[in-house]
Amino acid sequence: MTTKTRVLILVPPYVVGVWLLFFEGMNGSDSMGMLAAVLIGAGLSVVVQITWLRGRLRPGGALAWNMLSLTGLGLLFGLVGRGEGTAGAALGVGAGLLANAASMWLGDLTQFRQRPRVFLSYRRSDSGRVTRAVYDALVARYGPHQVFLDAHSLVPGRDYRTELPRVVRRCNVVLVMIGPSWLEARDNAGRRRLDQPNDYVRLEIETALELQRTVVPVLVDGADRPRPEDLPESLAALPYRQGARLRPDADLPDDVAILIDQFETELRHHPRDSLALLPPARRWQRRLVIGTVLVLLLAPLGWSLTDGLTRWSRMVNAAAMSPDGTRLVTTHGQGSNVTSSVRLWDITTGRLIGARDFPAGRDAPVWTVVWSPDGQRLATGHSSGELRIWDADRLEPGPPIPGHQGTLDEISWSADSDLVATGDGVGTVRVWQADTGALLHQVLRVLGDSRIRTVTWSPRGLRLAVAGGPTLLVFDLDGSRLHESYRYRHTKDFFGLGWNAAGTRLVTATYHLVDADKSPNLQVHELGDRTMTEVSDTSGEVRDPQWAPNGDSLAWYAMTDSTVRIWNADTRQLEQVLGASYTYDANLRWAPDGTALASAHKSHVLVWAKSGRRRADLTDHVEDAEVVGWTRDGHVVTVRQTEVRVWDVDHGRTDAVCEMSLWEGLRHY
Repeated sequence: MTTKTRVLILVPPYVVGVWLLFFEGMNGSDSMGMLAAVLIGAGLSVVVQITWLRGRLRPGGALAWNMLSLTGLGLLFGLVGRGEGTAGAALGVGAGLLANAASMWLGDLTQFRQRPRVFLSYRRSDSGRVTRAVYDALVARYGPHQVFLDAHSLVPGRDYRTELPRVVRRCNVVLVMIGPSWLEARDNAGRRRLDQPNDYVRLEIETALELQRTVVPVLVDGADRPRPEDLPESLAALPYRQGARLRPDADLPDDVAILIDQFETELRHHPRDSLALLPPARRWQRRLVIGTVLVLLLAPLGWSLTDGLTRWSRMVNAAAMSPDGTRLVTTHGQGSNVTSSVRLWDITTGRLIGARDFPAGRDAPVWTVVWSPDGQRLATGHSSGELRIWDADRLEPGPPIPGHQGTLDEISWSADSDLVATGDGVGTVRVWQADTGALLHQVLRVLGDSRIRTVTWSPRGLRLAVAGGPTLLVFDLDGSRLHESYRYRHTKDFFGLGWNAAGTRLVTATYHLVDADKSPNLQVHELGDRTMTEVSDTSGEVRDPQWAPNGDSLAWYAMTDSTVRIWNADTRQLEQVLGASYTYDANLRWAPDGTALASAHKSHVLVWAKSGRRRADLTDHVEDAEVVGWTRDGHVVTVRQTEVRVWDVDHGRTDAVCEMSLWEGLRHY
């Protein structure tokens, strides 16, 4: 295969890879952008390899240049792109090694060749003095282990009939030193030596010709080139080999230097000689070894590159569990040029039940998904602001319902699964008929200029709570209109809102984005008598308040002392303080029976009994994870980047993994 063919094979995937990685970098992925820079640098180095290094440097120098330059370049960009961490170093070094392997392939694997090994074939009685001078010159250039001369290279006591062919097989070049008496040299019986089958010179030349080594006839001391008819049939090809003539005495060193340069040039023009001149069996063994080493070396890198390239198409945007805790729906795909996917999983086995894709465009990505309380339908919010109602069993989407401003990420189902409430970025609340998609109620700019942060139906009846900015509103659905029944205005913005199980109380959490006020920011609203209680023992700033599924226990994460606290709304007393580790949002989820609580922290997920006893510490693959919920058999479900895991709490192990495959990720680009 020629170098031009190799270039034609490698250039298209190279250009596509750089193009995709470059735009991933433009979309905010620093690591992909740095990797694109690495590949660009690698491409330039490959150009250098095939135009300058090939044949201009010795193999060792070429190999050192590529290893140091490409791997160093990869390491530099990898560290910069991945925050000077181990992952960046590994990614950069791997990219450099991949580029080095490509350059060696383009260069016909010339860098795998060692320095040429030279065998000197001669007769002591004919050209011993000149051969010694040539030997010294070769040793000075290549070292004593690269040049073979019988007096110095053969082990005493060995049979030269078997030893000489073995040594010749290890060499690239055979110099046949031919002096004036080389052709007619005779033994003690008067027979010509070349006519004897066991003559060592004849054995050397026959072996070299059979193995297709570079055989150079070297004429010394005025000798003439032998004629084919004067040689045995097995040596008849020798006179046709391009040879050299060495002049005596003062001109000898210059002629030896020219001779060495000439056969180095010959080898340089055929850089695959080290493979091509091997016997067929050994040739394929060598290629198999080289290929295996490259595959083992590059397989982890290939996997890493594919994982990085497809990460944004496989990224989980939202995950929600069915009310009965047996199914899970996830949405995937981030970026303007990535296909978005909605997937339904069997949460007990991790088996994919169904999938629907939305091509890159106005419907993608899908940022929000919510189950209806009866588990028969889904509602999704799209980046275009459209709402879709789905048949959950068939994973069949209904027609798009437009009208919202900005990305739709606030959706709530009524307790009877008949109505869907939405809130958008300009403060408009809408109520839709789930069966028909008809707009039943609409309240424009209900919060003034504030966007709606939370919309949620009460678990009983038709009461709708809306919060945004510093305002909390509660509406009762009264026939054909939403009737405001409760209003509360705070000095800070609302960032959390939730109903208790009976639908008689609301909890709200507030936060000021500008000042550093860490005063209590948790309120419990009694809707029966329209009063509000400010919870005082929150330990500073509150995150993610969650009512227990039964009773009136309220849990939250306290930022100041990094604890999870449980408070009773009936007694207005603190029940438990659970130790935790630092996080920004503990992402709390109660077990369905209210006896346990799961909280996600920076590097692990903790599971607590309501009594305060720690039940489990899940530390495997959960860094920066979020808790999705609990299954009906008491397993905890977490989501992290591209995967959802189902955890056996009692044994601290993973029972199932729901994750889009790398192949699916590639298909969604």
